[in-house]
Amino acid sequence: MLKSLQRDCPSDPIHADVAVVGGGLAGLFLADRLAQSGLTVVVLESGSAKQELGTHPLNCVEVLGEIYGGAEHGRFRCLGGTSTRWGGALLPYLKTDLDPHPLSLNQGWGIRSCDLEAHLERIEKTFGVQQGTYEGGGDLEGLLPGFLPRLPKWPVFANRNTANLFRKRIKQSRTLSVWLNATVTEILVEDGETRGLVAANANGARIEVRAPEVVLAAGAIETTRILLLLNEAHDGRLLPKEMPLGQGFHDHISAPIADLEVEDRNEIIRLFSFRFVRGGMRNLRFELSPHMRGVDRLPAAFAHVAFYRDGESGFDGLRKIFQSIQRHRFPAIRDVLQVLRDAPWFFAAVHWRFIGKRVLPPTGSSFELHLVTEQASRTANRITLSSTKKDVFGQPLAAIQWRINQEDEDAFWRVAQQLATTWRAGEIVSCARLKMRDRSTVLDNLKDAGGIYHPAGTTRIGNSASDGVVDEQLRVHGVKGLRALATSVFPSVGGSSPSLALIEFALRMADDIVNPQRRQQEA
Repeated sequence: MLKSLQRDCPSDPIHADVAVVGGGLAGLFLADRLAQSGLTVVVLESGSAKQELGTHPLNCVEVLGEIYGGAEHGRFRCLGGTSTRWGGALLPYLKTDLDPHPLSLNQGWGIRSCDLEAHLERIEKTFGVQQGTYEGGGDLEGLLPGFLPRLPKWPVFANRNTANLFRKRIKQSRTLSVWLNATVTEILVEDGETRGLVAANANGARIEVRAPEVVLAAGAIETTRILLLLNEAHDGRLLPKEMPLGQGFHDHISAPIADLEVEDRNEIIRLFSFRFVRGGMRNLRFELSPHMRGVDRLPAAFAHVAFYRDGESGFDGLRKIFQSIQRHRFPAIRDVLQVLRDAPWFFAAVHWRFIGKRVLPPTGSSFELHLVTEQASRTANRITLSSTKKDVFGQPLAAIQWRINQEDEDAFWRVAQQLATTWRAGEIVSCARLKMRDRSTVLDNLKDAGGIYHPAGTTRIGNSASDGVVDEQLRVHGVKGLRALATSVFPSVGGSSPSLALIEFALRMADDIVNPQRRQQEA
């Protein structure tokens, strides 16, 4: 059932087994799985069916440090949430990403990688991607020694949006209700136990949901803010004082580090351009091996080759067309015309699509090497509540203190240097040589990027309230029946995009809620 608080306003409380805050990537996977298991589920989504603009007023934050781009531009409030704009890369974390960190950034996640990957097949089927390994082999093995060739899976554009995946089942379900335009303003807690929540919209409509289980799946920043607001509503005495709530905010950091002097353009396209496969696309990235991370004490990292070109092209028009499909709307005429104006490229791209099974970069484009590393989790980087700015419901906005410090810069540059050395020694040098950019330029670009919208750490997993906000089942320490399901629970962001792991956590949480005894027996 799909409803909107702008049109419907129930006078009596709604009762459910589970209430989920957020109808995005994690929230919809969790809610759908719970509903299929026979539980009654209510999802409260703050946004509408679609978010037309690039930013949403409820995502405003107070900036206390450097600008963090993911605060407003990396978040979307609508059915499907960030998945309406999400690139779509599916790539499992390596086992070592969940182990105690080689740089002692954390003591490990307390979760086995096999517990997450047990849900991988279901996720692949839902997205419609090809099953099988994510690891590169064959002619990819010797290209860059010390770096693992890995091939993320990217669903077709329409399937990247979880609203498209679950919309039909939501409308037909008798056990799953999704309410749009319903911003959670209060979590109901009595005697340390969750009783439900209250949501409202700007027009004054209000809905109360009574549920013994409440899951905060509103994204890393908003999930953290909701917990901070909850504690403030109880005069700071609900959550343990030692709890590191809001602390350790971090992200992946990224910048181009070198230009490619290409010897064999077709081979570079064959290796690094997106390749078409059944159910979507794949591309090649190189992830720093666990061995090199441990020996050289380096952060998790990966590198990929990207093309760049000044000015608009048919490629840009075609990409916008597919992004419109992802957002469940008709393509703009101007984008279609842009493709037609670049007809020579378009016909060559069709040839590459069906013969070479690759995406053809725009005519005249150049290639550059991008590096992505994890950022250390530090207490100084944090999310708090603003003391001066409030939202339309009169509640404090999130205040973000975030910086890339000297230690982050040094670690990033050490990986860049290692990558350059390895490139010169690997087989890849026969296709292209690297022209490294100078350190100051790279680090300036690193700071200007403002992160890459993979926020983590502020409600992290920990054995107790002194070292974490949630336990390994993502239950908030000190409040029975309250869980957090966002990348903010990740102690570190590892060497992969975090979205697949988040969905794995969602399905794992569904199993925990449906059959808690089974999880206890396995533990």
